[in-house]
Amino acid sequence: MQLFDFYRKRVSLLCFIIAATLLFCGLVNLHSSVRSSDFEKMSGEISNLKAKKVLHHGTYVTRYDYLLTWYADGEYHYRQIREQVDKREEGKIDIWVSADNQEIRFDTSKQIAKKAYIAIAFALLLGVIGIISSVIYRKKHPETTAKRIEKLEDIQIYSILSFVFSLFGEVFVIVTININHNQKQIYYGMVDLGILCGVIAVISVITFIVARNKYTISTKKQCKKNNIKK
Repeated sequence: MQLFDFYRKRVSLLCFIIAATLLFCGLVNLHSSVRSSDFEKMSGEISNLKAKKVLHHGTYVTRYDYLLTWYADGEYHYRQIREQVDKREEGKIDIWVSADNQEIRFDTSKQIAKKAYIAIAFALLLGVIGIISSVIYRKKHPETTAKRIEKLEDIQIYSILSFVFSLFGEVFVIVTININHNQKQIYYGMVDLGILCGVIAVISVITFIVARNKYTISTKKQCKKNNIKK
């Protein structure tokens, strides 16, 4: 039973980490879906397809390089695609391209949105599972007030550091966008990074406020318990 409780505590943390990752992926895909809603469907062609093995996290995986060609605005456009995960075949393929021919999608806006909603749904589900598991563990293993105060102090420090780093991230995004404002690929990549930093900043502020309130309550309880008046 103790072993089960030990893993339950670890499962809660794992659920929260995976949920946060899925939530970020979902938000990025949702942003990509909105951005590509006015992309035009075109017929592209894949050529010079090459499959290669690359080392990824200690394991060799297959990646694909190929040349993508499409015709728009009276001329041919070319894009060299490198180290893609999705397997492709040489020949014709439907693609969705932005008006300035800078951005390419291999899925429709609705398909991308569907992936986003699925990721967000799984993130919420894992978050709920993590919360329930954490509550059960805490009920079976209640913390002392002193231990809770110490943990809340750490949470406040970490949330402040997280907020500061997210602000640095936002500054980096703004500077990079201003320098590369004509390069759409970099621009939209930085927009996604800016969204991530913004989400982290909001979560950090909420976490700090909640932890601060709990810290105040726990401190008063500890003082009352020790008959110390402040």
